[in-house]
Amino acid sequence: VEDRRRVPTIRLDEALDGTRPDFVTMDIQGAEALAIAGGRRSLSEALIIETEVEFVEQYRGQPMFGDIDCALRALGFVLHQFTGYATRAMRPVVIGDDPTTGVNQWLWADAVYMVDPARWDALSPRRLRGLAALMHDAYESWDIAYAALLRADRDDGDKSAPTYLAD
Repeated sequence: VEDRRRVPTIRLDEALDGTRPDFVTMDIQGAEALAIAGGRRSLSEALIIETEVEFVEQYRGQPMFGDIDCALRALGFVLHQFTGYATRAMRPVVIGDDPTTGVNQWLWADAVYMVDPARWDALSPRRLRGLAALMHDAYESWDIAYAALLRADRDDGDKSAPTYLAD
């Protein structure tokens, strides 16, 4: 440690000030649980949350995947997928002169959570279509996109789901 400084911070709910985000991404070096705790109101309104999760402690005392998973499930989300992961070889092993090359031990990953389908009845057709667009474009999760469009069509009488399926 070369220097320590105090910096003013505010909770995520204060920063968003009533804004309802559709998509949230977090990679804040082990502070994800603090952000979730300080943003419960705002985050519970999101459709998708993508966050880094740790399987092996990288920062002293940081929350692990299970902690983040429980916190997001308590807000009404379900794990959708991991989009990537990182490995490293355990010291003293170095593979090909590259200390960042790993073998099988996952250290961290990016985890994608989506609003639990059990909560979809509370979403407007516009938000369901937003969820469908995000799942299609960002994650190629066409089954979820189609299911969200079906629910939106049921609620407003539109016919976007059959069109989506035909394309």
